[in-house]
Amino acid sequence: MKTSSAWSWWVGIAGSACTGTSTSTCIVDLGTAPPAGEHVVSLIATDAKEHTALLEVTYSVPPPGSAPVIDTQTASHSGSTFKVTGTAHDVDNDLNKVELAVVGIAGATACTGTASYSCSLSTTGWAAGSYTATVIAFDVDGHAASADVGFTIAAKATCVTAKNSAHHWGPGALRRVLYDQRVRQRHQPVPGLRHRVV
Repeated sequence: MKTSSAWSWWVGIAGSACTGTSTSTCIVDLGTAPPAGEHVVSLIATDAKEHTALLEVTYSVPPPGSAPVIDTQTASHSGSTFKVTGTAHDVDNDLNKVELAVVGIAGATACTGTASYSCSLSTTGWAAGSYTATVIAFDVDGHAASADVGFTIAAKATCVTAKNSAHHWGPGALRRVLYDQRVRQRHQPVPGLRHRVV
């Protein structure tokens, strides 16, 4: 549908107005502040022949208050346990919970504590390689802050038990075997030879 100077926009909310046609600017008076979350505003364009077009615009209203802040984090991986400890705060004093999530691993692990937190999870069965863990702090209003930390799971060494026949015989070992054979041959009795006792 071709636009023209005969187009007009209507928002559908009292106290709202749009200016322009091909390029329009709409000022929407929402009155009282809407609740936190996503909301939709419908824009209806009408031309001189009463043809209309509908455009829906989604906007988000953030929760009131300030988001948490993750101050410190220290990570360690020992055996099959990955652990992160640290501190966080919220200027509104409404820090609610801290969680730990790992990229590529489903689910999140609840941490112990908030202002001073401790998170741990088992890495049993995880493949060797590099991972990224994310610490997420939430307040009671739903604000969140996150911080990433990386760790690596090393490949396990493979133990192979070889048979004696597969062992390498070095020159020293070979000389020892030949020496033992000569000693045994030297002390063997000669058939038919009588020994005289002096």
